[in-house]
Amino acid sequence: MFIFLALINNENDRKKFEILYILYCKKMFFTANNVLHDEHEAEDAVHNAFLSIANNIEMINDAYSNNTLSYVITIARNAAIDLSRQKKRIKYIDIDEDLHFDDTTDILDTITSEENFQSIVSIITNLPDTYRDVLYMHYVDSLSTREIASLFSKKESTIKKQVVRGKKLLVERIRKEGIVK
Repeated sequence: MFIFLALINNENDRKKFEILYILYCKKMFFTANNVLHDEHEAEDAVHNAFLSIANNIEMINDAYSNNTLSYVITIARNAAIDLSRQKKRIKYIDIDEDLHFDDTTDILDTITSEENFQSIVSIITNLPDTYRDVLYMHYVDSLSTREIASLFSKKESTIKKQVVRGKKLLVERIRKEGIVK
């Protein structure tokens, strides 16, 4: 942590960073580990995320807010994705069995190769903000709708609707890309 603190000039920002580290380090590790499925790489991703946070500490006003939690989790997730792209080690996506394109086609059958996985993650990251973050957290980070609702300070029913609508949009784009007919 001393290395991170050395990057920060303002004493108040240093204290804020220490609070962030204590509050969110484990949650960030959990998020990174869900993406990477390797504890050592997850530690590297969290380290990279904290470097980014230290360099942009002035963007955080309240260390205890839900917005800050969402911000640091997103940074950890993105750091893990960046690391996985560098290492090209992600080979599957953990998706609930209830995600179906229709009654006959199951998305799990399409995400068996790394190429399909990367294509679907790319499609998810290009969805509108409303659906992108919710679908990514739900299917890639394996967060429940209740956990996502808590992160965004929204009702669980709202998040469920966003997941359902996002699934439809995702299926549309997957078909358009030719991943599934």
